[in-house]
Amino acid sequence: MKFRSIITEGSNWASTIQRIGRVGRTQYSTKTGVYENEGIVYLFMDSRDTLNALSKYHSIPRELFEKIIQHTMPSPANDMVGGELFRGESYNFILIDRCFKKPIVYSESIFCMYKIDEAQCMNLWGDKKQRSDILRDMGIGDSDLIQKLILIDELFTIWGVVIADKLRDYYDQIISIKIDKKPKQLIIQTQSNPSGFIFYKDKYIHTDLEDKLW
Repeated sequence: MKFRSIITEGSNWASTIQRIGRVGRTQYSTKTGVYENEGIVYLFMDSRDTLNALSKYHSIPRELFEKIIQHTMPSPANDMVGGELFRGESYNFILIDRCFKKPIVYSESIFCMYKIDEAQCMNLWGDKKQRSDILRDMGIGDSDLIQKLILIDELFTIWGVVIADKLRDYYDQIISIKIDKKPKQLIIQTQSNPSGFIFYKDKYIHTDLEDKLW
């Protein structure tokens, strides 16, 4: 793709270097004040250490620049990667945003991104009819869409359905993700909810606490 500038947010050192490396890779015809392969990068970051280190230089060799970025920005190992195409272990959920009223399937990182209504977190379990009823109860009225979501659940396990108000004004940190096997239980602890969001994938063993799921 032909572009000479990019505006991006630096989340970790690896993606930051990779994105900067995409700028100015294709030659352009020289025009007034514009040189071949010249690129401009506007980088937003939440790292005063990076800013202080780079501010010491008017110009800086690539090797030193990459070394500073690597030592002052977060490691990519701490980032969460989401989406249906993610090849690693991903715990999928159906998100219904009240503003858009359109369900999407996404990874557990939605708990960082959206303001989840804890009173409306529903486990997705049971046979096709039970799952269809759950999706209808959560406000999805389109039968074709319900069948599509159930098919996705067959291919990529969906733990539950959550309703959210909107995107957060700031990112919420996920503290831990735990799985218990009997029954199969997923607990997602976040900074704003350290007690954790709890979801079950196995069918419930009935107790008086489970007369109503939510």
